[in-house]
Amino acid sequence: MNRRVLVVDDSEVTRAILARTLRGAGFEVLEARDGAEGAMTALRERPAVVVTDLEMPTMDGFPLLRLLKADPASAHMPVLILTSHGEAASRYWGLRTGADAYLTKDHRPGELVETVARLVKEANASPRAAAAGPLDPQGIGPVEVLARVARHLDASLLQATVLNTLLERGMAANDFHEAALGALETLGQLVDVQLFAVAVAEIDAGMIQILLQDPVRQSDVEILTEILIKALGAAPGVPVEIRIGGERGAAAVDLERTIWLPLAVRDATGVLAYLPRDPHELAAATGGLIEALLGHLALVLDNARLSQRLHELSTIDGLTRQLNHRVIYDRLTEELATWRATPCCARGRRCSAGACAAPTCSAATAARSSSPCCRRSTSAPPARPPSGCARGWRTIPSASPAAARCRSPPRSASPTATSSPARRAATCWCRSPTAASTRPRPPAATASAPDV
Repeated sequence: MNRRVLVVDDSEVTRAILARTLRGAGFEVLEARDGAEGAMTALRERPAVVVTDLEMPTMDGFPLLRLLKADPASAHMPVLILTSHGEAASRYWGLRTGADAYLTKDHRPGELVETVARLVKEANASPRAAAAGPLDPQGIGPVEVLARVARHLDASLLQATVLNTLLERGMAANDFHEAALGALETLGQLVDVQLFAVAVAEIDAGMIQILLQDPVRQSDVEILTEILIKALGAAPGVPVEIRIGGERGAAAVDLERTIWLPLAVRDATGVLAYLPRDPHELAAATGGLIEALLGHLALVLDNARLSQRLHELSTIDGLTRQLNHRVIYDRLTEELATWRATPCCARGRRCSAGACAAPTCSAATAARSSSPCCRRSTSAPPARPPSGCARGWRTIPSASPAAARCRSPPRSASPTATSSPARRAATCWCRSPTAASTRPRPPAATASAPDV
């Protein structure tokens, strides 16, 4: 049994006290002065448990903890944080980062030995300890430690970037299929696969989204669809909505090499499937990235699914499965507002190429509309003014008959001396520059000579 314990602390007094306490309990103690030295010692000596402080020079406890938990050679080692910081935020972040236990330096007597003994027992019982690989004392130095820290930070940044993209695509989606397609397109930019597929089955419905990275044959797509429906375990007769993205072609694929991963969705069954072009290259390139993002992918898809169901419940009547009264009223209101805002001619028809689609425009529509299409049709004969006006009014010539108008003569003119009875009896047409109107003028009264 491995009973070696690595103590990492920058205080010599603290290291001496901890080493004496643990040696008195029967443990073999290794010491390190900071996080960098602790990482080299842990990767070289492979202790059963690592006890570390948080505030140290060169490298403090949090980077050391993340490095040990991210490296396959040390991921199985339990880590105990022993610090003077008892704040809730420090405790939360330490346990969230991967610490197996958290103690403050004012712990009760015997608690340190009990915690270390429990962690040593768990470490020796873990199957990952035997699969860690042989020791390499000469290959682990300060440069190698820094290189591993840099690789770990780069992998964490990549994962955070992909996660942020997944959340953005999921929040912008309107339904499950749009969110699933966006998520699969994001993953398709990271891994070299021939196809992606995601499927979710509820009690009364199922949804399948397939993304083809290669032009796969139609027959293979149909076989994949049947396999997905069987994997969901949907009851016979349950409708399944299937959407396929990408181009189909003549490329044949081996569906037996498809990798299946379960999705943890609420009150439903979910599965993610992808077919790598080369499984060995995929494992070396991604390093388990898809598995690390699986929980976040399930959360995005689950939220999109529930949002779609909520929208359906708010718009569709549960008994008739038709649009409810409120949705119909809202849509009719929108259509009416759109119709009223559209400049058009008679009968509500739209204008096309500067002319009315309807035969004519009503005079009222043409008067109140500024649209060039709302005018009288050229097929209708224009109104023409008469050749003369009663009471001395005369017609002003114009290039356009419709624009002709009348005006009165000068005050010095005598209306009765120069006008014939027929001219005086004529109707005078007066048109304003903006609107057409006809105002008949009554003929002038004829004075009769008195009888002498």
